[in-house]
Amino acid sequence: MNSVVLKQPSAFEDRSPLPELATSLSGSIEFGHAPRLRLSPVASATWPTLVRSGALEIAIDGHFVVADRLFLGRTPQEGERVAEWVRADLPGFLQRIQNGYFNMIVNDHERGETHFCNDAFGGLPLYIAQQPDRIVFASTYAGLRDQGLTDQKVDPVGTAELYWIGYQLGNRTALRNVRLLPPGNLWTVRWRDGQLQVRELPTSSSARPTLRTIDEAAEYSVASMRQAAKRLHRTDVGFGIKVSGGMDSRMICGTWPDSNAHTYTYGDRRSSEVWLARRLALAVGMKHTFVPLEGDFFTTLHAAVFPLHGVTEFFHHAALPAMQRDGVTVALDGIAGGGVIGGQWSKPSKWRQALGLAEPERDAEASFSDEQIAQRIFDRIRLADAHYRPVLPEVHRDLTALWPDILHDIVQEVRQSRASFTTYDDICTDVTFRNRTRRYISLQGVFYRPYVESLYPFLDCDVMALRGAVRPEWIANKRLYVEIFTRHMPAIRSVPGVFSLLPFTIPPSLHFPGRAVRYGVEQVGLKISYGTRDRVHPWASNAVQWERWLAFNSAFRAGARSFMRGSRVYDDAAFKRDTRDVAAGPKFSATRFLATAAYCGHYS
Repeated sequence: MNSVVLKQPSAFEDRSPLPELATSLSGSIEFGHAPRLRLSPVASATWPTLVRSGALEIAIDGHFVVADRLFLGRTPQEGERVAEWVRADLPGFLQRIQNGYFNMIVNDHERGETHFCNDAFGGLPLYIAQQPDRIVFASTYAGLRDQGLTDQKVDPVGTAELYWIGYQLGNRTALRNVRLLPPGNLWTVRWRDGQLQVRELPTSSSARPTLRTIDEAAEYSVASMRQAAKRLHRTDVGFGIKVSGGMDSRMICGTWPDSNAHTYTYGDRRSSEVWLARRLALAVGMKHTFVPLEGDFFTTLHAAVFPLHGVTEFFHHAALPAMQRDGVTVALDGIAGGGVIGGQWSKPSKWRQALGLAEPERDAEASFSDEQIAQRIFDRIRLADAHYRPVLPEVHRDLTALWPDILHDIVQEVRQSRASFTTYDDICTDVTFRNRTRRYISLQGVFYRPYVESLYPFLDCDVMALRGAVRPEWIANKRLYVEIFTRHMPAIRSVPGVFSLLPFTIPPSLHFPGRAVRYGVEQVGLKISYGTRDRVHPWASNAVQWERWLAFNSAFRAGARSFMRGSRVYDDAAFKRDTRDVAAGPKFSATRFLATAAYCGHYS
C-alpha cells in the first residue's frame, strides 16, 4: 500500500483564489458563409482542442471511452484517431462510445456543413440559438454573448421552472429561443441556407442483465463498476476523487484499480462526514484533503458561476485550487449512482425506511395517465415557498400561473419515458434521472472545467444497463448498496458510512433502523444548535450542513441578499421578514433559497 498523507483541515486555510472559469467552446454559422469557432483562451488540461484533418475541422469538448480506452485529447495521436473515425462513419463512431461526457462540432469544408453531436447523457451543456440568418452556439451563456447574442430575452417558463423545481426541464433554458443540444443527437446544418437535419442516435448500452436475486445484482454491480473504472483508468494523468461519506463515492473508491489518486471532501469541518471520508481514504491508501466552506461562500462560489449557466447552486469547484496544487487534471464523480443502484428517488414511508422496504409496485399503464403521472412528479419535485418568498406579490402570481406550462413539459418527459419503462416507479425515476441528474447534478462537474475534467464511472454502458434490471425493493433505502459493502468489499467494510454511521461489519438489517436513529439524533442536535445559537454543535453527520449555514452564517445570507437586490422582481422587505427568525431554525430548504436567488438573477 502506498504511503498516506492526511491533510488536516488547517492545510487549506490559505484560501487559494479560484481560477477564472471560462467558456470552453463557442461559435456561429452565418448562412452563406463558413462557420467560425472559438476555443477557451485558458490553457486546459484536456480537450477542448481543434483537430484539423483534410477538409475536416473537429472541435472536441469533453471526454469519451471507445474500445475500452479513455480519450482526453492530450496527444496528437488521439486527435488523429478521432478524425479517422469521424471521416469513416460519424454515427457509427458515436454509437460505439461506452462512456462519455462531451460535445463535438465537425466542420466539413468539402460538403459545406457542420455536425453537432454529443453523448447519450447530454450533461455537458451546448446552448444553441437558432435565428433567421445564423445559428449561435456556446458551452455557456457567457459564450453566447461573446458570439454577439447580446439581446438575450428571458424565457418566462424556463425561469419559472428554475424557481419551482431548481432546473429547467427537457432542453429548455432560461433564455428565449435558446435550447440545449438534446442528448444523443446528431444535428447537421448546411452552410448555404441553414437547412437542419436532426438524428437521434440509438443509445449505446449493454444488454440488460437478468438478475434473479439481490446477491446477483450486487455481484453484477461490482463487476460492472470495476470494468467502468478500468476503462477510465490511465497512468499519465493525475486523478482525484470527490468523496463524501455516502454510497456513490464509496463505490468508486472501492472499485478503482489503484491507490494513486487524491480524495477531496468539502463542507462543514465539524461534521462526521469529514472524518468518515478521511477514514475511507486511509482504508484504500489514498491521500485526502478537506476544504472547509465558511463565511460568504455564496459570493465567491455561487454567484461566480451565475453568468455561465444561470444558476447559483453549486460549490464543488471550491476544491479546484487544491486539485491544481496536487496536479489533478481529472476527477471521478459519483453522478448517477443514486439513480442507477442507490434508489435515490424511491421514497417509502418512514416505517418502511426503517425496515428497508420499498413501496408496493404500481403499474403505470394500468393505473395512471401521462397527465396524472406528470402531476404526481410535479407535486414531488416542486419546491415549497410558503415560508420564503422574497419576490414581489405580482411576480409570484405570474409564477403560479405558469404551472400548466410546466406540467406540459413534464408530460412530454413522461411520454418519452414510456418508450422504455412501464411501471410508475420506473417512469418517475427515468424522468427525474433525465432531468434532475442531467440538468442539475451534472453541472457540479462542469464548474471544474476547463482546468479539471470530471469523469463519471456510473455513466458507463455496462453500469447503465442496470436501469430497469434491478427491482425496486432491492434499491429502496439503499439495500443494494448495503449488500455490496457488507459482502463484496472487504477492504472497506470496517469504515462506517454516513448512511447509518455504522460499519458494514454488522448485519445488514441493522443499517436501516440505524439510519432512522442517525436521522433522529441529528435532528435533536440541530434543535440544540438552534436553542444555543450554535454555541453547542452536536451530531452533525453530512458535510453539507445547509440548515446550520442558513441559520448561523449571516455572511452567506448577506451575500445572497446583495446578489438579489439589483433584481426588479426582488422584495427586500419580504426577504427581511422571511429570514428574521432563521437562527431559530430555517423553515425553507437551501435549494429553495438558492433557486430563488438564481431566479432573481435573471431579472437583474
